Amino acid sequence: MMIDSTAVITTIITALVTIFTVIVNSKATENRISAELKINQAVTEEKIKTLTAEVQKHNGFAEQIPVIKEQIKVVNHRIEDLEHNMHAGEHSN
Repeated sequence: MMIDSTAVITTIITALVTIFTVIVNSKATENRISAELKINQAVTEEKIKTLTAEVQKHNGFAEQIPVIKEQIKVVNHRIEDLEHNMHAGEHSN
């Protein structure tokens, strides 16, 4: 039995071309996925930055609420005092 050297060489060349093609395709896929990950990471970072700013704004309002409530109490007491004084003045006439 004689081995056909042309067939062996053709098989080896085909195998090498196939391996090379797989490597090139894998590298291209890796580059595409890497680029997509970078874009997604940038989008995620921008969303986090926006959300952080919104949370900080909300926290600022949340810190002001107790102060505003206290000021409303004071204003209500002053109104009550003024109304009381007004009614007291009406009765003295």
